[in-house]
Amino acid sequence: MNGRVRSLAAPAAATLMGLAVLIGLGVWQLKRLAWKEGLIAAVESRTTAPPVEIPPPGQWAKLNPRDYEYRHVRLSGVYDYAHQALVFRALSSPHGRYGGPGYLVMTPLELAGGASVLVNRGFVPEERKDAANAESAGTAEVTGLMRSSEDRTWFTPSDDPDRGQWFTRDVEHIAEALKLGPHAPFSVDADASANPDALPEGGETILDFPNNHLSYAMTWFGMALALAGVFTVYAVTQLRSDKNPKLAAIAQMIRFKDRSDAGWLPPNDLISSSLVTHDAVLYQSDPLPKATRMSGLITAHLDFVVNKLDMDLDVAMYELRSSGEYLRLFNPADALRLSYAADRVHRHLLKAGERQAVAFTAERMTSRQLEKGSRLVMVLRVSKRPDREINYGTGGDVSEESMADGRVPLKVRWFNDSYIEVPGQAVPH
Repeated sequence: MNGRVRSLAAPAAATLMGLAVLIGLGVWQLKRLAWKEGLIAAVESRTTAPPVEIPPPGQWAKLNPRDYEYRHVRLSGVYDYAHQALVFRALSSPHGRYGGPGYLVMTPLELAGGASVLVNRGFVPEERKDAANAESAGTAEVTGLMRSSEDRTWFTPSDDPDRGQWFTRDVEHIAEALKLGPHAPFSVDADASANPDALPEGGETILDFPNNHLSYAMTWFGMALALAGVFTVYAVTQLRSDKNPKLAAIAQMIRFKDRSDAGWLPPNDLISSSLVTHDAVLYQSDPLPKATRMSGLITAHLDFVVNKLDMDLDVAMYELRSSGEYLRLFNPADALRLSYAADRVHRHLLKAGERQAVAFTAERMTSRQLEKGSRLVMVLRVSKRPDREINYGTGGDVSEESMADGRVPLKVRWFNDSYIEVPGQAVPH
């Protein structure tokens, strides 16, 4: 396994974890979809079924809302109009002619055995509130849907029984306030009347079950697909960089906060048997096929990505002789600040995180007859010398930067498109 493949291990592990989470959420939404569709089908089946007799009072204590919610039932009894509650409701999508702000009229219906059932006789608009007091004598025959008590949300105002202000269809709370005797733990939403103008307006049970689980599932699966695509592109790019010289790069990282090497200075010998690169990046040419005379200004073209807005480079060039000795050809006394590489007067900051190219020409001539078989060696070192001003790369005034600005290491990727132009010609025989 080469280094490129090994470098993909951590991103691959993170991608697999992300895919597991995203696909898991998508599958969970599909399960929720099946549950919601089953719920909608069950409710539709119950509401459209012919009415059946209401369960007798002896069974009320054992009833489970999941078993009776929206069951279509019939019951008969006498309304107790003296004890009823008006529950505020803003009816935005009425089934009948009346809507807007108003009230659900909750009236106890006393059964033959003496127990009561709270019946939601229907909706009355706020301006017709007096219609809630309309009475009819004798036994009432009612058909409607069994309902459990409403859940209270964070935004629901508190009920105030003393003032007759109700905001939830809470059976137990209403029964307690009305001082009802034996009563059902559920209420019944009365069906619509044959008279469309009748108030209260029955048949206003809200049957609205948002079912967005499929779109949610597709969103999670789409995010998983996008994540897999991003990783695939990244992995292919990384693996192909070994085969495509233009994509290959050398990584360099400078930890400014690490001052353990603060006393280190680059060698100043004209000729040395070895080249101490420290944390520099080194480029080396092929051997020269013949002796070459070099004379003029050296030009460098650097292709790179950096995570900061500026950096100072120490650039040096050596002739690596066939004997193994290094001869220093070019090593300016001052570091090159890349934000001034193209324009010595006006500063142009680098683009953090973007691939970019910077070209510069040396200000001093270099002349040397290079031996046949020699190689040219270029050394790029980010300057952190203690005897010089350190550029931490914030893009601000370098003289005002401090060690605190060096918390984030400088990271550079030098691409193989980088090259140098050396003025020279072959030495004639």
